[in-house]
Amino acid sequence: MVLLFVANIAAYLFLSVFPVYYQTRYFRLGLLNPISIPFIVSLPILLLRTFGGPLYLLSDGLFDPHYQYAIFMTSLSALSSILFMLCLFRIFRGIKWMSVEKINIVPKFYIRRHRMLTLSVVFLFAFFALFFLLTKEFGLLNWVLNPRYGYQFYRTGVGHVYALCISSLSISFTLALIYFRRKIFLYLIFTFYMILAFMLGSKTLLLSFLVYFVIVLSFKKKLSILSFLVFVGMSFAALYANFILSSNPSAILDMIMYFDYYSNSALYFKEYFSGKIDLFYGQIFVSNLWNYIPRAFFPDKPYVYGITLVNEYFWPGAAAATHTPAFGGPVAAYADFGVWGVLLFPFFSISSAVSLMLNYLLYKDLRFDTVIASSNRLLLYIWCLAPSFMQFIPFPISIISFLVLYWFIGIFNRLTY
Repeated sequence: MVLLFVANIAAYLFLSVFPVYYQTRYFRLGLLNPISIPFIVSLPILLLRTFGGPLYLLSDGLFDPHYQYAIFMTSLSALSSILFMLCLFRIFRGIKWMSVEKINIVPKFYIRRHRMLTLSVVFLFAFFALFFLLTKEFGLLNWVLNPRYGYQFYRTGVGHVYALCISSLSISFTLALIYFRRKIFLYLIFTFYMILAFMLGSKTLLLSFLVYFVIVLSFKKKLSILSFLVFVGMSFAALYANFILSSNPSAILDMIMYFDYYSNSALYFKEYFSGKIDLFYGQIFVSNLWNYIPRAFFPDKPYVYGITLVNEYFWPGAAAATHTPAFGGPVAAYADFGVWGVLLFPFFSISSAVSLMLNYLLYKDLRFDTVIASSNRLLLYIWCLAPSFMQFIPFPISIISFLVLYWFIGIFNRLTY
């Protein structure tokens, strides 16, 4: 049984690494590229989430059978996603017009560098205006002094404002780093925007901004292995600084307890196999439609929908208190339709198909000089690589919003004054 558990974990690690390795080879990218950098930076977090938390939180550690089943389901979902990716890449390769230069979903425009830098400032001011609206209930000074607390308890009813805050800051940061050339300016911009990202209280946001900065340095040939390792260390220093604002700064074990994703999944599978919780047969998938309706527009919007239907079983009332512990792996798909949900969900994910297509178009013959000069490539670059861009904005609203944004960027570049 021990050997079986070890093989299960080994298969999970292999399937986690394979998509990164395959796409790096497929698109002929270097060792440090936009696909490998996010994976390498987030790898320690992945290991803590998958192994560190359960090792400390579960009585049987990594040999808990329900934890092992959660890992197996994650591997099954990853395998299904890989097969989906391979099928789509094969289809894309056979389509002659599958090229960014031949696709004209939106009108092309001539990019003016000074206009793009001006746009960066415009979106920065939009962020400040939205941040003021976001912090109205908690208080601007209170939020700035304790962003983690504001993030956890004062987003209810203004989630759409928070999402717009992130995307505005992301666009501003992305354009500034693309069109500023001198290395010293890049570092100053990075420091300034990391402070702003820190004020939004999200650990994931901090990490995504740092990852994007490293990607830009690699594009501009200003990244060494040593500086890359320094940035990885900085990312965890920033994450820990964000963490201690809402926890005991002297207890490193408290931080490990934060990574309870797969411990929660083990708890779910234990209850499921004990017959205490049944499948939801599509309720999770259908009720996710509530994501499209902002609470500010519909105050009676329920707090329990989507995966929180499972949360409510284990932590009644937690969702209404904005406390929603996460599950590791495809628990939502399993809780709806069991193993069939895990196997088939990747093949029915329109957002995943669109994302794979856009990534294929971007990474096929990718060169940074063409991103700077081509409006079509800039469109793909922003969508695929801008940090946390369109986070919390569900598909297809995110696509529609982005096309409107791209139209606005095009008009701004054509204006004469």
